[in-house]
Amino acid sequence: MSLIIPDFSQPFEIHADASGVGLGAALVQRSNSGEPNVVAFASRGLSSAERNYSATELECLAVVWAFEKWRPYLECSHTTVYTDHQALIWLLRGSALKGKLARWALKLQEFDYTIHYRPGTQNILPDALSRATISTIHYDQNICFHPECKGDPSDKVFWIQCEGCERWFHWLCLGLSKKDVQQIDHYFCDGCGSLPAQVQVANENCEQPAVADILPANWVERVNRNIVSMLCCFVKGDHSTWDVHVPELMFALNSFVHDATGFSPAELFLHRKIVGPGEWVDDTLVKPLGSSSVKSMFTSARNNMQQQANRNKQEYDKKCQDVKLHVGCKVLLKSHALSNLRKHFSAKLAPRWRGPYLILQQSSPVT
Repeated sequence: MSLIIPDFSQPFEIHADASGVGLGAALVQRSNSGEPNVVAFASRGLSSAERNYSATELECLAVVWAFEKWRPYLECSHTTVYTDHQALIWLLRGSALKGKLARWALKLQEFDYTIHYRPGTQNILPDALSRATISTIHYDQNICFHPECKGDPSDKVFWIQCEGCERWFHWLCLGLSKKDVQQIDHYFCDGCGSLPAQVQVANENCEQPAVADILPANWVERVNRNIVSMLCCFVKGDHSTWDVHVPELMFALNSFVHDATGFSPAELFLHRKIVGPGEWVDDTLVKPLGSSSVKSMFTSARNNMQQQANRNKQEYDKKCQDVKLHVGCKVLLKSHALSNLRKHFSAKLAPRWRGPYLILQQSSPVT
């Protein structure tokens, strides 16, 4: 049995089952050789009200829920339903239905389906899914072994007899009255079962015990800043049309030769120049470079970036000096705009500065 994509030219099968704690179903299609293949799995737990349903109601609920779950697949195709509850077959064919069973039978009439009985020993897949919704073993299910507590009940310390731990059973301790037990030091043995109880409780209460590592992407943020600056030149008033200019700006950024590297991003990434709109396509433009040429280009780009970094440092050091303002100077004020969805205004695309303004009075050296 393998997982496949649906083939709408072939009929579907629903394998459904219900337990006291959940519902399980599988959407199946058969190959040309008759081998069943799974299209989708589904399972969910029961609500507090659904736990009061009878066995027949739960089995019918599993079928109805499976049809609603995969309605887009089953509306225009014949479906065969397999269930391990034989009474459900005659129930859905009958007419004297009342309550929720009548409503569910009416809902199933929307689909083209036939229902067949399958013994519970052969209905393994949905049975496992109906019980997979629980994270711990329920005490009301007889699927675990309950070893007897051996020893004198007057003892103050109790422990589980681990005689069958090597069999990989889920051992549970019998309940003891409070008058017989003063303190229980340990409930489960870490070596009994596949998952220790302490680790399971820690995973349920602390899904993310530590803060995730923050990986900075300074180069990406710098490119995004350039894109926003370019968009500011194209949008005016209505900022909701900024995405219209993204393709042409993307082409400009990819074909522009950077001062830092001496090459365009397209040359470094694609190893060739990109062809612009209206340009004549030449084989020399679209033909990729060889491995030796690419290695030489990367070496040149690395050296150019180092030289550009040194030049940027020198230029910045020249301009890094105190700015002295006096009366009569023209200045710009930094804008702190707020986005307004109703007016289609984005603060990120708004001008960064306002002005110019004329200094009329200087009250202090800094204001």
